[in-house]
Amino acid sequence: MKRIFNLRMLLVAALITGVLFSCTKTEDLIKGTSLNVNTDLLSNPLTIQILSANPGEELPTDITVEVMGPDKDKIYTIFGEKKLVVNTNPADRGTALLPIGVRHVDQLSPVNPIEFSLAIKAEGFMPIMRNYRLTKRDMRMTNVKLHRMSEPVEGIMMKEGSMMVPQEGTANSVHLSTSLNAQGENVGIEMRPGTQVFRKDGKQISGEVKAMVAHYDFQVRGINEIAPASLFSNDAIDRDGNSVGYAIFDPIAMYSVEMEIDGEEVKNFSKPLDVTVRIQPHAVNPETGAYFKAGDSVPVWSYNEDLGEWQEETTATIVAGSGGQLYAYYRQAHLSSWLVGGRRPCYPGTQVNIINSGQDKNGPERFYYVEVYRASDNSLLSVEYNRFFNFENVDIRGESKDIYFKVYSEPTGCSGQILLYTSPVFNSCGEEFTLDLSTELNSDGPFAEIFVQVAGTCSSEYNDLVVTPTLPILYRQSGCDVWMPLGELESGQGATSALKVGEYYDFRISHRTLDRCILNLQVPTQDTTVIIDSPVYNFTETIDITYEPDGKTIILEYTDIQVPDQACEEYIEYLGRIPR
Repeated sequence: MKRIFNLRMLLVAALITGVLFSCTKTEDLIKGTSLNVNTDLLSNPLTIQILSANPGEELPTDITVEVMGPDKDKIYTIFGEKKLVVNTNPADRGTALLPIGVRHVDQLSPVNPIEFSLAIKAEGFMPIMRNYRLTKRDMRMTNVKLHRMSEPVEGIMMKEGSMMVPQEGTANSVHLSTSLNAQGENVGIEMRPGTQVFRKDGKQISGEVKAMVAHYDFQVRGINEIAPASLFSNDAIDRDGNSVGYAIFDPIAMYSVEMEIDGEEVKNFSKPLDVTVRIQPHAVNPETGAYFKAGDSVPVWSYNEDLGEWQEETTATIVAGSGGQLYAYYRQAHLSSWLVGGRRPCYPGTQVNIINSGQDKNGPERFYYVEVYRASDNSLLSVEYNRFFNFENVDIRGESKDIYFKVYSEPTGCSGQILLYTSPVFNSCGEEFTLDLSTELNSDGPFAEIFVQVAGTCSSEYNDLVVTPTLPILYRQSGCDVWMPLGELESGQGATSALKVGEYYDFRISHRTLDRCILNLQVPTQDTTVIIDSPVYNFTETIDITYEPDGKTIILEYTDIQVPDQACEEYIEYLGRIPR
């Protein structure tokens, strides 16, 4: 049974009755519902957390999400709707959540995955394109970060400019070049005289062009969460339009170019743009394993925004400049995200068998914050939130051949983060090995084991209906920006070992039409009584919280809730059915 915690039962009562989460209007709980689907039909294997690249900045309110890829028709909201909508919350305007739903009839496995891509966009922000590959139903989370075009962040070199492009084309050549990053990379774009510009549909447009080049430095920690596209493709495309299958890329440069005239996007040109990429010293050709040298060539790829896949466009030639500095030269005929670098077929990924004898699948649940690094330069490649069970197969496809991972108790930037384990370096393509993390992931510490049993009873007007909720819950340390999965309250029961006694936490539900949060709650340090007083209904309850003699186990038994009639009505309407 999947289990989850719910602290201070203030949160649990809110889950059961749909009552208390003051950061969302209760009357909005059911509005907008167009389809009722039994939650047993859908699982939630992936939740995407959308953050602002500038800490403390509020996200835009017009975020849109488009699904692409071969299995796009298998992707739903948790409520069973095809149109994906991010969940936002007035109490946490810097984070939006996108829970992905998959039908139980659609099987998931490493050899039969669900593959799709998402385009996440908002006015004034760089678009984010991401590829996903679901192989199992265990809930996981991953992050993307939106950055405002007018506010560059660390790891992004940007250059803005403008030019006049009349109907007959540019009068002179126009050049845009980003500044050097710490590794000496930069990107230069030149538009030749007489170049005309066109929309995606082929219509010519003219006037003042506003242009921006953004170059991404993958040596900067966390840039993978901000980059315009994933560094892998579920089904890459060669220059002839043929499939080359799953591919992972080692970029020597990635950049995006945006141009518009009076709000109309420029996509194509009558003459291709000349591109010069200054590459870092000692850059390694991923296809040969040797340093680049003058005379080498390297593939150039663009992200096909219609398919959600990388497509090979041309080949760059490596030439030497003054002082032995190396440059890659090529031409590009259209705008999107572009990548200079080789690909490495990587299928299957390495199977890491985790032994974690301290965590029982039926016991207290615990997720861990896991970072994957490139071994050659210790650059951060990816971040996920994993739940390690006994002999849980972790399918790892790193964006670099030799990688390692670190396991933390909390996300980066949270005051309680503890490094629990650092793996040995391993090949990310096709290896298999076993790691016993029982000691590392279950050492004695300040974490409590919290067991919850929750049930409420409606009045005789509702045939004494018993309410036992099933909902996933997220949490974070108070003061942190990033949410983590706490697990799932299933049929009113759950347990967790992720929380520290005495610490303060925020909790959030983002499930179907419900997105609510409660902030700054403390894990009790001793036996205590909690009073629940709903600001919405005439509802007050007392909950006893009891410590076991070991001082770490907390029991919350709350099974005599007299649920208000109005809350019972909303609970039934929320489920779309009368619970059996």
